[in-house]
Amino acid sequence: MAFCTNCGEQLKDGAKFCAGCGTAIDGVGATASQRKMTYDGELHKCPNCGELLKSFVTNCPSCGYELRSVKVNSPVNELAQKVEEAVSVDEKIELITNFYVPNTKEDIFDFFILAVSNLEDTNYDTDDAWQAKLEQTYHKARISFGNSPEFEYIEKLYGKTCAKISKRGVSNFIRKNKSACIIALIILAGILMFTVGIILFAQMEDNFAAGWGGGMLALGGVYCFFYITEMKKKDNVAKKIRARNNNSNIQIVGKEVDDFVNEYYEDVVEYLRTQGFKNIVTKAEKKGLLDTEGAIKGISIAGNSDFSATDEFNINSTIIIRYYSKKC
Repeated sequence: MAFCTNCGEQLKDGAKFCAGCGTAIDGVGATASQRKMTYDGELHKCPNCGELLKSFVTNCPSCGYELRSVKVNSPVNELAQKVEEAVSVDEKIELITNFYVPNTKEDIFDFFILAVSNLEDTNYDTDDAWQAKLEQTYHKARISFGNSPEFEYIEKLYGKTCAKISKRGVSNFIRKNKSACIIALIILAGILMFTVGIILFAQMEDNFAAGWGGGMLALGGVYCFFYITEMKKKDNVAKKIRARNNNSNIQIVGKEVDDFVNEYYEDVVEYLRTQGFKNIVTKAEKKGLLDTEGAIKGISIAGNSDFSATDEFNINSTIIIRYYSKKC
């Protein structure tokens, strides 16, 4: 059934002109009254009697058929598997953060349980990502579930989880700032030892033993500050190693810039490739009378020509090696 777009008159089937206003009908001048229908989502029916099933139903309300064949390839299960298989912490956080929580009640419920179980785990590296996603899922559940028994359970679980997160806030702070806390304690101990040691050392004339002990105590306090310096160096090295393990594209050079100067350039190219660096450019420069053929004049990595052995660079960084050649 079609209508004229000029006057709205109903058109007969096959008509080329409107009977009301005479407007020519070319297929564009008519509009159909029939509406298009689209279907969204999935209908879950009982395999025994065909009754429509609601969420979280384990038995058909009409015939009592027990529903056992529950799908295991849900988006939530796929996420859990990907997070489990992820190697680096950054990759896990990215998977969690970018995951879109589906709108079905079952998936919302499953993801909420997954987030809670991961927040209760002892691996705190992904806590912030799970906590942000838990908050998002809680608000989505409030809209989808309404005042249902399922949402009451989610609300109680959400409250308990938030309480646990708040209680372990202090321990999380200490864990994330473990090195800083240890350094602070060592500094306090060093100051105390040095102060008490100086006081006792001042009594050397009256009490030799106390004075001698005070001197040793003061030296111990001074040693604490040297120990802190070494501890910071080791901590920086450990951070670089962790960062490199979490990012396979980051690599240390292994040698200082001076170690490469005057070395044969092809040997250095081979060494850098074994370290994982890919973008290596060699440039020949005019050789002087005292210069060695093929010896490196200078080297830079990502524009840095004053790097140390522990400096880290992306393996795709441009490395420019300038060497002496009589062919120039």
